[in-house]
Amino acid sequence: MSYIRAIFNRNSNPSDTNATIPADLQASWESLTPSSSNNNPRQQTRLHHLKLRGVDRMENMVKELGEECPWTKEVGPELMLSWLKSECKEVGKEIKEAIKNPSGNLASLKSELGDILFDAHMLNSICSRSFSFPPSETFEVGCKKVERRTPYMKSWGDGTKAETVEEAEKIWQQVKR
Repeated sequence: MSYIRAIFNRNSNPSDTNATIPADLQASWESLTPSSSNNNPRQQTRLHHLKLRGVDRMENMVKELGEECPWTKEVGPELMLSWLKSECKEVGKEIKEAIKNPSGNLASLKSELGDILFDAHMLNSICSRSFSFPPSETFEVGCKKVERRTPYMKSWGDGTKAETVEEAEKIWQQVKR
């Protein structure tokens, strides 16, 4: 079990037997040992997917859905956009609830934020399929746009100064034009 735990947690020490696996994945991990998956491509694919975390896992999921899911292959960008808008409304309600009760349970907010992230990735994938561009291009375009609008950032900026919210907003609006 410590081998599987070490694989699951990218930053863990292989000898660390205290690495945690989320309960919802425990059964999947137990059914996929290295020896049982070596000759089974389906199990190798499942093991690979389960090892992924965060953005990597979501990107893999969206890619696989786009390639294999009959429903995903047929859904168009307008329908996906309508679902994304609906999820944005739901997250708005959860944010209001979290503001009212900041020490409350944030599980619903996290769930709705996850829905938005998933739907946004799906919309990007569906648009890339429908309009023939690589999905990665939107990430590059988005990054370049924010980098241009925030030239005061040390990591990518040109030395422009913005020490107040007002200065940052002014620069953002000037560059946006």
